[in-house]
Amino acid sequence: MPKPLVLLVPLLLATSFCWGLPAPLDGATIGKLFDEGNFAALEAIANQARISKDRNSEGDWQLSWFYYCLYPYAEKLAADSESKFRKHMGAWAEQFPKSITWRLVMADGIEQLGWSARGEGWAKDVTEQGWTDLEKRLTEAWKILQDARKSDARREGTAM
Repeated sequence: MPKPLVLLVPLLLATSFCWGLPAPLDGATIGKLFDEGNFAALEAIANQARISKDRNSEGDWQLSWFYYCLYPYAEKLAADSESKFRKHMGAWAEQFPKSITWRLVMADGIEQLGWSARGEGWAKDVTEQGWTDLEKRLTEAWKILQDARKSDARREGTAM
């Protein structure tokens, strides 16, 4: 089980340093939308950033910052409860089946589940089960990304 501080640091960074998004958006707002299941709002933000291709004052893509701000919330939910994470993401997928946005967030959360299952420490100290669980989750995340790459989601961005 990951240590609470390990999960807290990315969450604090997301809420404090998500300056790459246009006002009034910040990490806390993105996280609240995710936690509340307001997937329509998240899709609208991602779609706007995807279509506009806007960059922030540092030249970074706003879409990249959107995901940078969102991932810690998905990772925290996944770490707290895999079943709740999968149910939450399933609801997003059901509402927006052609969206690439939920697929990217789902893949990231599953990857983090894999690393949590692997456990901490040096590679030589990881159990065989830890390696098996990591490989299983990374394969699942890769399949989601490959399916997204082949699907209409990639071409359409977000289909509402």
